[in-house]
Amino acid sequence: MSNRAVFLLCSVMCLYLLITCGCHNQAPVVEHLPSHEPEPLPSHTAPSPATQMLPTTLNTEESDRSYTLGPGDELSVIIRGKGGFQKMADVVVLPQGTVVLPMLDDVEAMGLTPDQFSSKVAKLLEKDYLVSPSVVVTLMKRRSHKVTLVGEFDAPGTYYLQAETELLRDVVIRAGGPKGGLDKTVVLIRPAVGPQGELDSAPERYTAGLIELMTKHVKAAGIPVKAGDIIYLLSGEQASEMGGKIIRSVLVSGQVRKPGFVPYSKGLTVLRAILKAGNFLEGAAKSRVAIKRTIDGKVTTIKVNINRITEGGDKSADVLLQPGDIVYVPRSLF
Repeated sequence: MSNRAVFLLCSVMCLYLLITCGCHNQAPVVEHLPSHEPEPLPSHTAPSPATQMLPTTLNTEESDRSYTLGPGDELSVIIRGKGGFQKMADVVVLPQGTVVLPMLDDVEAMGLTPDQFSSKVAKLLEKDYLVSPSVVVTLMKRRSHKVTLVGEFDAPGTYYLQAETELLRDVVIRAGGPKGGLDKTVVLIRPAVGPQGELDSAPERYTAGLIELMTKHVKAAGIPVKAGDIIYLLSGEQASEMGGKIIRSVLVSGQVRKPGFVPYSKGLTVLRAILKAGNFLEGAAKSRVAIKRTIDGKVTTIKVNINRITEGGDKSADVLLQPGDIVYVPRSLF
């Protein structure tokens, strides 16, 4: 064996001995693979608000089945019949709650789920036009269940509920959460609307701290948000003034562009208050506006026909408002 070969063999043996000795002096390294399951939090550790500020996933297919249609919702309708007959239409639920479909006049859709509406259309077509028709209705865009977010949200404005049971916490998150810190108060105002769209009584009110709401430590975290709700996100100082603001303001809700509190000033009339709330939405029942007013502890209703003011020029119909009044604009039934 040559000197070069002996040198190479000795070098390899020395390197092996160094590696072997080093391994005995170091703790073994174990590689942890990422787990698909989140590690449970210790029982004494509450999740932080930042961790909790994640949206709850909505089961779109399931929520579509329970969603009740209303004005503005966009639908895709496929009608099939024998002999290869097929019609497709993209339609919108009109302000009066109906949909115009091929071969049919206006079909009432408001208050029905997509499946219920599909069955209704199939029965109408089978009665006069087609034999054993197949009707598939797909909800494309939800535009009828509106709520208004006001205050220190990252993105305040009008939002459309994505499910029948979307919770207050999730709606707050969809608006981007708060501007600035988490030390804020969430106030939900819900007009008490009766089955015919009339205002029954004073609105309901729910209040919760934002941190408690995000960590689900309050009952309000599980409150389903309903169409027409007005949600305020307020700083500590604003929240302390909220009770006084309700007394000193007029609440305008229903079919207006910007529902919420309108500051009261002497000479404020019902029409002016509605204009300050962004004016009427399409489909508003201008002839059935209602004012709820509390007098000596009793709630009275004052009915106003706005058409008499705007079309008939009857200024006496433009009722003067008082602090604490609630103005409600219902949806037209036709």
